[in-house]
Amino acid sequence: ITFIQCAIRDEPRDALLYADVFPDKVEWSALSLTGQGLLAPEAYDADWWRAHAGKKPDTNWRLLPYLVKTTVMRKEFWWGALAGMLVLLLVRRTCRR
Repeated sequence: ITFIQCAIRDEPRDALLYADVFPDKVEWSALSLTGQGLLAPEAYDADWWRAHAGKKPDTNWRLLPYLVKTTVMRKEFWWGALAGMLVLLLVRRTCRR
């Protein structure tokens, strides 16, 4: 059995990770999608990621209108808004008494 994990993130180290599963062992291998040399998959441990992890990408502000629109157009948003308004009305009503 062969399992493949794809790591395509628009970065120089984009690669495919293969796990060949045999009855007695598992062999890991990687295939670079960009031609960049890769270390053995076992070398990418927690220490490697701590040393090479960059900062999180900045917010893409151009996506904000799209994200707001998709959020507001979902029925879950409106059910949550309705539930919040009902709770607010109940709290106001009990506080006035």
